[in-house]
Amino acid sequence: MEHFISYFWIGLGVAISFGPISALCVQKTLKHGISAAIWVGVGSSVAYACYGSIVFLGLTSFSSLLLKHQALLKFFGSGMLFRLAYKEFRGLSKDYSAQLTHHMAQDSLSPLIAVDIALLTLSNPITIVSFIGLMSGFNLENFSYQLPYLAILGIASGSFFWRVTLGFLTKTLDQIIPAPRWVGVLQRLTILILLYYGMSTLFTAIMISSR
Repeated sequence: MEHFISYFWIGLGVAISFGPISALCVQKTLKHGISAAIWVGVGSSVAYACYGSIVFLGLTSFSSLLLKHQALLKFFGSGMLFRLAYKEFRGLSKDYSAQLTHHMAQDSLSPLIAVDIALLTLSNPITIVSFIGLMSGFNLENFSYQLPYLAILGIASGSFFWRVTLGFLTKTLDQIIPAPRWVGVLQRLTILILLYYGMSTLFTAIMISSR
């Protein structure tokens, strides 16, 4: 149990940074409710479990293959980010109440965000390096190879926990401060974050491919 908690913190530590996935989690929670945060958590945890499997099950050849083709993956990731930014841009509305009603009516679409989140997370193979670095800090390298599935479950659970917690925090803030006062700013901030990371990822991919 102690080691599971350690890996839980590793998953939480990797996921907790406020990047495009966290921005999307906040945005989708406002539109669809806590169910959206849960689906974002599912997508994120599936991707973390995949990368955790590569690290902890000793699939070093596959890990090397991903890192070798990280430029291609980053091109794919930048395309995903630009597509999500475009979708958010199309959803902009001056009348938030009408927009909220529209999105709540389409709440059945929420599970699809899990696919986007999983693909977006998987497009960044450097996540593997983050896992290995944090493992070194916890001195858990040997344990991870003895009980790999417990390590994978811990990391996936940490990622899922953070996304759902962020969703609950968003809904709490929404109840304290009426959404129409700040949702417009948040929508535009989400688009800017997606575009920034999209441009950054694209630039990195170009630099890697030009070496």
